[in-house]
Amino acid sequence: MSTDQELLAEIGTETATPLGLNFLDLVVRERVFLTLLGIAFLTAGIVYPAPQVAMWVGFGFAAYSAVANDSIQTLGTFLSSNGHRPW
Repeated sequence: MSTDQELLAEIGTETATPLGLNFLDLVVRERVFLTLLGIAFLTAGIVYPAPQVAMWVGFGFAAYSAVANDSIQTLGTFLSSNGHRPW
């Protein structure tokens, strides 16, 4: 059986930390995103009993995710196609 240090050495990581600490580091670094995600879930749960309101909240979530995804894809395409240009 491999230890954590051996596994991390195999994938090219020099420092071995317990998985729990890595997870806590991730939570601390992404606390703003996780807070917004929690608020979105709470909002969806609160408006669930009112179908008309829930419909608009769902539409807002879908619209935001579509626009955010398209802007990331457009930016990535622009940067990769103009990689030869010095910025």
